[in-house]
Amino acid sequence: MMLDTLHERLVARARSTADDARAAASQRARASVQQAHDGAANQVETARREGVDLAHADVSIVVADAQRAARQMVLQTQQEAVEELHARALRAAEAMPTDARYPAWLSCAQALARDQLGTRSDVSLAAPGEGGIVATAGLRTVDYTLAAVIERCLAQLGPEVESLWR
Repeated sequence: MMLDTLHERLVARARSTADDARAAASQRARASVQQAHDGAANQVETARREGVDLAHADVSIVVADAQRAARQMVLQTQQEAVEELHARALRAAEAMPTDARYPAWLSCAQALARDQLGTRSDVSLAAPGEGGIVATAGLRTVDYTLAAVIERCLAQLGPEVESLWR
């Protein structure tokens, strides 16, 4: 229940970050391609004046280079958005222990850990500053520290994060 709420918040933040990043990347990409086209047009005009037949090949290379650079810029912006989502999620998790709902979340995490490892599992609070719990039963361990839960939530978002770029 709390994990679903956290998941929904992460998806909402991811969508917002992705929309902003996509808009910024598209703007930069359009500007880069336009600049390449303008530069290419200037090269063509210069080449015509100078009578160089190879200008068209040069223009194609310049445009292709600009398109590759624009695509790289979009991919870099998408990666930065994912990294920003990750950082924001971890910062939000750091504040979770002060939330009034945190004790209920801890109880759910403890119950889930005992369900996974058995009622005789050793469940202990995570180190101060980490938040969450760690449970062990023999050689098996379940990590419900806040950072681990955030990592798993973000990993599960994989395909959903990709859909934000479309």
